[in-house]
This record gives sequence, C-alpha cells and structure tokens, in this order.
Amino acid sequence: MPSASAEGEPRLHLPPELESDRADFLSSLGREAARRPPGDPLAEALRTPRALESWDRLAALVFQQSARLALVADRDRSRLYTRHILDSLNPLELLWTSIGSVLDIGTGAGFPGIPLAIARPGIKVTLLESREKKVGFLEQAIRYLSLPNATAVSARLEAYGRSWRTDPVDAIVIRAVGGLPELLGHAARAARPGALWIYFVGSQERADALLESIEEKALAPRVVRGIFGGTLLTGSFQ
Repeated sequence: MPSASAEGEPRLHLPPELESDRADFLSSLGREAARRPPGDPLAEALRTPRALESWDRLAALVFQQSARLALVADRDRSRLYTRHILDSLNPLELLWTSIGSVLDIGTGAGFPGIPLAIARPGIKVTLLESREKKVGFLEQAIRYLSLPNATAVSARLEAYGRSWRTDPVDAIVIRAVGGLPELLGHAARAARPGALWIYFVGSQERADALLESIEEKALAPRVVRGIFGGTLLTGSFQ
C-alpha cells in the first residue's frame, strides 16, 4: 500500500501490485505517441510529465480507497491503469478539437472524466455521480490532483433543470452505465445542439445490439474504435 499523507492521501509511490500494469500502460501510451507525426499535440499530451504524474496519483488514490468505497471491482485493483485509466482515454481523439466542455454521466470513481481532464487541461469536465460517498471521493481526487478544470456534482441525470444545472456542454461521455436510449433522452437537455455523445461499449456485438435499440436516428449513432482499441458508440444531438 502507498503510505499516507496527513489527510489520508497517498504519497506518490505505487504499491507493487500496480507496477506491471503501469508498465503495460506506459507501453501503450508510447506506441500510440510513436505512430503519430512529430509534434502531434495528442502525442505530446500522452507523454507530458505532469499528465503521467497525475495518472500515477489517481491510480494510487483509487487503489488505496477502492475497498472502503467500492470504487472498482476487486479483480480490477491491480489493473487500474489498463482497465480504467487507459480505457478512459480511448475517445481522446474524438474530443481533441472543438470541444470545450464535457459531462461525464455516472462517473463513479472518476472514469473516464478524470483521466480525460488530466489529458486535456483546457477542457472543463463535469463529473456527475448520484452516490454521495463517491462524490466525496471525487472531490478529494480533484483537490489531490490539482484539477481546476474538473467539478463533481452530486445529482441524478434525470433531475437536470431541477436540482442541478450546467451550461450546455459540447460532449457527453458515458461509461459503465446501462440504459443508453433513456440516458441519451435525458442527456440531450444538458447538451448544446450538435453536441457529441460517446458511450463505452466494450464489444462490437454489444455495439450492434445498441444500434438497433436507438430508435431516434437523429442521434446519428455509429461505432468507432478508440485510440487504444476500445469500442465506442458515438453520435450527436440535434
């Protein structure tokens, strides 16, 4: 376990359980950066020392607090880098241009919103989570990682306009939350016209099933491959 600071937050050294997974994570980042042309801004974002340190801090914090707060499945604690942080970065290319704000619905432990906020410090990321103990963790993580571009909101999506509100966002991301067609119906109220939506699918078979379930063709759903191989379902709000 990482040692703790006076506030119970881990100092920046990783538990040995994460070392192998971190090495795989760094290899994936390096391969993606290397395949891009020299000076490519996305490639640079994947290897900045500040981003790498922040992803390390996030992994250490989630590892330390996961058992107490049920942040991730027990089997995923030793795979935080590749199972959660790397996967969260899959839509990074889709969010690279013309995106100034992102709403992460049902963010849980901050995936994908926090890794994306680290990679894109110029984007405002709202982390929406209905479970108060996880919102407490998100607020702690935002402070610990010094992420001025991230905000945690304790609310349910369907209460938008009643108990909470945000400026219309440019993109909405959804990971590990079911009921996509209904979610998109509620999410449209928080999105500007033409805003992008991205749903982490997990497999081509599930993507095909979800495509059939989205009756509103104006959402323009399509399947794309994320930069680290993850399957994403994406479209836009009209």
